[in-house]
Formats: sequence, structure tokens, C-alpha cells
Amino acid sequence: MHRATLMNGTVAVVKVQRSGIVPELRHDVAIALRVTNLMSLTSPQARTLGIKAVAEDYAADLVRQLDFRLEALNLSAMRAFSCAARGPATCVSPSCSSLCPAIACW
Repeated sequence: MHRATLMNGTVAVVKVQRSGIVPELRHDVAIALRVTNLMSLTSPQARTLGIKAVAEDYAADLVRQLDFRLEALNLSAMRAFSCAARGPATCVSPSCSSLCPAIACW
């Protein structure tokens, strides 16, 4: 995340996704899931803690975070809810504009 100022003076937050990160992250997640699966097979404590389910949830969340379109939808929904609750005249929630598939501006 980076602070930026748009040409019209609006302060923005820019999140940039490094090219090629998706396959790298998926590979790393697959390794981590194999390790936690092995741990749950060999360790009663790991099974008790539910480490496999925790790792699966965390892995799914990491992969979801790579989809900036989903983040933009969530932010838009949060803005709509906030503006509806406060009224459009007092809405101060950030807006979201997709600049390109790999960059979202909040």
C-alpha cells in the first residue's frame, strides 16, 4: 500500500500487485498446506488445535486478497452501507476506482 496524490489533488491509497505473484503465492500456499497436513497426521496437538483447517482458511484468504476486483466490490459495498446509514450529505467513506486489472485506488 502506498499513499498517492491524484492529479486533481485527491489523496489516495494505491495497492500494486507484483507481476507474476499469483503463481508464486499459489505454489507457496500449496507447500504450506502440505506441511500442515503432515503436522495434523503426526501431531495430536496439531489435530487438537485444528491446524489443518486454520491453514486452509488462511490460504483461501491469501488467494482472495490477490483479486483486487473483489476488494473493490467489498469497499464499494462498505461505502454504500456507510453512506446509507449516515446519509449521502455526510458520507465520508472512501470511494474506489479500478484503474487497471492489477491496481485499485482506494
